[in-house]
Amino acid sequence: MVVLPGQPPIPGFNARALSAAIGIGERVPEQRLGTVMESFDRVLAALLGAMAQLGNADLILKMPNRARKLGELVHDVFYKALTWVPEDGRVARRDAVGQHQDATRYPDVASLRRYGEAARAVLRERFAPQRGDADRLVETPDGSMTLTDAVVWLANHSAHHLRQIYWVME
Repeated sequence: MVVLPGQPPIPGFNARALSAAIGIGERVPEQRLGTVMESFDRVLAALLGAMAQLGNADLILKMPNRARKLGELVHDVFYKALTWVPEDGRVARRDAVGQHQDATRYPDVASLRRYGEAARAVLRERFAPQRGDADRLVETPDGSMTLTDAVVWLANHSAHHLRQIYWVME
């Protein structure tokens, strides 16, 4: 959340809204949905590759400085990606309880990997650039943004967690 004097709060990191609020105009570099989705897909592929190196016991490792386990962190990447921009156009909401309950459905590496592979397939279809809606405004838990900006957020979120997972794997 970014709060500026005399401005409404800007939830999350929304570069376009922040640029407008501080009066610098549209200085956000233009990104193409296809390029962003390719990057996001590479991160998801890398995460699935890292999962292949994990054992079931690894999933219960507590993450440093976090109140969650490694398996929950892996689940978070795919769960947020699926729920950040709902396919039906409704407004997405954060649901920590629902997310935690969903994570318990994948107690081992094999089931979590199947979940990740299925999520990746759904996301490749949902964010396919040929659908022509890259500039469509979508409602995310962090507010309204273009579909492309939402996928940028998801790619950054996923890459951040992938770095954390690699760190734990060392």
